[in-house]
Amino acid sequence: LSPLSTFPLRLLSFTPTSTTIHTTFLVGTDNAPLPSHDIYVPFSQRDTFLPVELLTRIFTLGAGFDYPYDESPFLLKPNQDSYPPPSSFQLLVSHICQRWRHIALRIPSLWMILHLREPVHIARTRAYIERCSASSNYLLDILVDTVAAEDHIPGVTLCREEIVEVFELIIPHVKHWRSFHLKIRDNECKLQARHYLSTCGPAPSLETLQLYHFEDYGTAQNLWLATYRPPVVCFSNSVPKLRNVSLIGVNLPWLKSPYLTNLHKLELALHP
Repeated sequence: LSPLSTFPLRLLSFTPTSTTIHTTFLVGTDNAPLPSHDIYVPFSQRDTFLPVELLTRIFTLGAGFDYPYDESPFLLKPNQDSYPPPSSFQLLVSHICQRWRHIALRIPSLWMILHLREPVHIARTRAYIERCSASSNYLLDILVDTVAAEDHIPGVTLCREEIVEVFELIIPHVKHWRSFHLKIRDNECKLQARHYLSTCGPAPSLETLQLYHFEDYGTAQNLWLATYRPPVVCFSNSVPKLRNVSLIGVNLPWLKSPYLTNLHKLELALHP
């Protein structure tokens, strides 16, 4: 390699492959790039250049580049069906080599964002929780997106059967929820959500709560069946850190919800 001691270092990038580590340096006051270099080393030595502490910092920063909460604490929007996806950087680095995978799997903050929109996401969520729960103070950012029964495609979307499996997976960790976003499009799914959120107990770390109920009732009778039940108390009224609440088509027992005070952001719409 050309000596770099006399040049101010501007950019370092490297791409491990099965045969080489490819490095590119941009140095010099005029930003002129030095030639790229391919360094051929035995496999056992390729992943020993960087210490664990530096790799941990790189992995953490890389996963934070696509942080979905940069612009708003609310991921679900009333007028759109998409939302910022979680970063896939941690998956990428955990498949580079055995050492990188060993390090990445032991960084809890890489695995705390759980988005569930398809059945395959349930197994992924189970793996993520197992990785991050090794830390006693892990926090989870959870999004669950279900569809109406008439739009449900088994193996592709989440609906009545899947939502039970989802809640059974995440409810035991409710004390570690930092944000919870739930979109419901079916009355049966709504009943399951009411059951789990009213019996799960306190959520002492919850900062952001989004509950969306979008449904085409079709008839006045269906509307009555979906709304005649009185609202339930969620999280045993114990959410001391709650600061952001978004309720679309969802009612709460307003006079029995003391956590609605001292909020930073409140969004309400479509309350029957």
